[in-house]
Amino acid sequence: MREIGRLRELTFRAVGEGTGKRRDLDHFDWYYRHLILWDEKELEIAGAYRFVDAGRIVGEKGSDGLYSGSLFKLDSRQSYFLREGLELGRSFVQQRYWGRRSLDYLWYGIGAFLAKNPHYRYLFGPVSISNAMPQLAKELLIYFYKLYFTGPGDSPCSRNPFSFSVPLATLAQEFTGRDYQADFRKLKSLLDNLGTAVPPLYKQYTESRRRFSYERVAAVRMNAAVAPLLPIPTLT
Repeated sequence: MREIGRLRELTFRAVGEGTGKRRDLDHFDWYYRHLILWDEKELEIAGAYRFVDAGRIVGEKGSDGLYSGSLFKLDSRQSYFLREGLELGRSFVQQRYWGRRSLDYLWYGIGAFLAKNPHYRYLFGPVSISNAMPQLAKELLIYFYKLYFTGPGDSPCSRNPFSFSVPLATLAQEFTGRDYQADFRKLKSLLDNLGTAVPPLYKQYTESRRRFSYERVAAVRMNAAVAPLLPIPTLT
């Protein structure tokens, strides 16, 4: 666990999300499970994903026992996916393994776990946005996902809502709101002009046509986070 914390800190620090400590660990780590991507040749951890049976934890500790519960106000309106959901988060891939399909391999592992545990119907959990990303870029990214993937009325409220500095009407002028593919290309172009890009996990969810359920955004440790809800029957 200490090695996971060390590598997580080094990886997150490289993209502006580090804690500044020697290891990035929290109290959730000790009762969550960890999926590890292992390099058999180098005998080291290439990456990892943290996950937990949400229904079990809520039953034992309440919604505050979930990492998502520290970011979002979870209540009975979300019981349908908490009861049958698997919370994912804190994923990382060491820099030396970037560009080698490492994230795909982690998802293969998640898929294998789900195949052996078919009672889970939903995947959910926070996905962060680095504070190293320019403020305008963050606002464009968040606006885009709110535009196309806003969830139903039972979406949980953020404990620390994100504040836009640019008028929403100004951001709206950048997108049609009618053509997802065209608007996604526009988003990538706008972010490229700002010297940044759509974070890998956002690409993974959208390019695979995952459905983001929550419109709420939380500011956490100088970063922003949104929570995707993925119905497992759509995972192919």
